[in-house]
Amino acid sequence: NVVSTIDPKNRDINDYGVSTPKGVAAARGTSLTVINETGNVTVTANADSVVFTDSTGLTVTIQQGQVTYTPVGSNVAITVPISQAANVPSVAAAVKAGVTAMASVIAGNLGGLSAGALENLTSKVVAVASAALPTQAAAITSQVVTAIASSSSSGASTQQVSNLVASVVAAATTAAPAQAQDIAVQTVQTLNTNSSGSSAAAVSNAISAAVSAAVAAAPAGTSAALVDAVQTAVPTQTTNITTGVQNAPVSQATKDAAISEIATNTGRTADALKGDAAANTTVAPPAPTAISNGQGSTTPTVDTSTGPTPPTTPPTNNNNQENTTVTPGGV
Repeated sequence: NVVSTIDPKNRDINDYGVSTPKGVAAARGTSLTVINETGNVTVTANADSVVFTDSTGLTVTIQQGQVTYTPVGSNVAITVPISQAANVPSVAAAVKAGVTAMASVIAGNLGGLSAGALENLTSKVVAVASAALPTQAAAITSQVVTAIASSSSSGASTQQVSNLVASVVAAATTAAPAQAQDIAVQTVQTLNTNSSGSSAAAVSNAISAAVSAAVAAAPAGTSAALVDAVQTAVPTQTTNITTGVQNAPVSQATKDAAISEIATNTGRTADALKGDAAANTTVAPPAPTAISNGQGSTTPTVDTSTGPTPPTTPPTNNNNQENTTVTPGGV
């Protein structure tokens, strides 16, 4: 696995490539590039696009609500709306392969990567993957959260894990709002059952952060039902779920409606639940920042709505690039 971080402001200066068995992966002006040599998969996130290159050499660029891909063996680029991406098997496969490659890098190297750059890349990739494959948004989120929570991700701070989980949930929910409830439920279930080796505090922080992000990013008027579904699915995490609701950057009325659902499920009063949350030692992560949504929270992402600006040509190698040979498994 190879991870490369470049300051996007220096895109005209930072221009290089990484040679792989399938060719040279361009990395000009990228904010972060992940290369998984085992599967020959490259994922690159720029300021306004995400590019996936799979083991066949197919390159898929997602930008401005459009998907551009060039079939292997062809020189003709094809552009379709992101809403039709799931109908192109090769594109769907490339996106899923990219998510898997990114999850692999996170699972093995989370503590050694730049927190800000990784959060930026991960949220962008999850956002475009969820927008391209909306019915798989919950599974995509769960796959990435599993990697974050895995025991091999040692070395990462509790805060880094919580922030990354929150950004992933917010990105997926914003990109695929119809799947908000499933995303939240599967995320909390994943954190509850796939955190072997993690401390109780780390799990509590991550679950609280996930719920906060889900409540904030969910479509207006749906947060209470979402919290009801999450608490019903994972009742043992009631206090952490309530804490997440209390920490969410939404109106008090939205919080009260959600906690009322938990009160009904548990037979306890809302005040008692709030008291438990107030006594909870869970550390609330800072709210994700960048693009606002209907509930008032924000999440770093790539614009997945259909826009007038045509997608750019996927990055290609040129003779002026400084090629660097990478040893498999190196970071």
